[in-house]
Amino acid sequence: MRKILIITSILFFSLSTAFAAKPKKVRLTPVKSVAKVLVQGKKTHTYYALSSKSKTEYLVKGPGKIYINVRSRAKTGDFKTESFSIKYKRGKFVKTLKIPTLKVSALKYKNEKILGLPTRKKQLVIKVPPGTHRYVFNKTTKEPKAHIQVYFEKKPRPAWTEIKPENTIPSQDIRYVKSGVVRTYHQLSETSSFNFSITDSERIKVLLRPEFSYVMLDEIELKIRLTNQNKNTSKVYKINSHRSNELEFVTEKKKIPGTSQTFYLNLAKPSSASEKYSISLESGAKSAIIRLFLDSKKTKKTATLK
Repeated sequence: MRKILIITSILFFSLSTAFAAKPKKVRLTPVKSVAKVLVQGKKTHTYYALSSKSKTEYLVKGPGKIYINVRSRAKTGDFKTESFSIKYKRGKFVKTLKIPTLKVSALKYKNEKILGLPTRKKQLVIKVPPGTHRYVFNKTTKEPKAHIQVYFEKKPRPAWTEIKPENTIPSQDIRYVKSGVVRTYHQLSETSSFNFSITDSERIKVLLRPEFSYVMLDEIELKIRLTNQNKNTSKVYKINSHRSNELEFVTEKKKIPGTSQTFYLNLAKPSSASEKYSISLESGAKSAIIRLFLDSKKTKKTATLK
């Protein structure tokens, strides 16, 4: 009996941990709304009316996703509503979303003075960039009447794990002058590249610094090449960097580390068991130093530098 209890407890803990790690959707309350609409089923659901003249506004802190449940109101005796459009604005960005014909649901309005029936819901998903944003919603036409319910799912923080090169290449230690903290980078040059492999779709974080000599300009444009060795395809990435006043090489006294530039790569799932990649120096300096990190949570995002 005790063994069964222990196994059950471990299983419960494992399941609880797994579910806890999943991002939760949080219902948002608008900072400005036209009217509250209560939809009645087994439970009471709170929606907010949309208008073609007035605005319904939400404040959202990204990054993450907004999930919008849209219902329209069918007139008494009707079994559906015609298609209509919702417009939303985030700063200067404006987009119109088309809502298809919606059929009447088994729900009703809690307020008996509201004529008609709520339709089935249509869910829309909007990606929210980092930072705090004001989302403004309204309809483009007066009819049909419509209302929304908004949830927000925060994007989980990446769990970065450093990747070590599969090949043997030189390393360079840099030191932060004020704190004395030392970081180890891997060196790219005409004769050395950073090789690694993936077995699944991955997000890669790249930290890149050029190595400045005393005769170089104070600021340069550095280019590196990412090559898929299996497919023999490649892409060039470029950064701008200048001499750093906060760093020094631990052993190399004839060079100065450049300021760090960070960018992200989305690598597709290999067509075979694994795919090999290499990062090499293209132009801008005779050498550079690099660190690579793997996002174990595999959060999707397009590369920021192209």
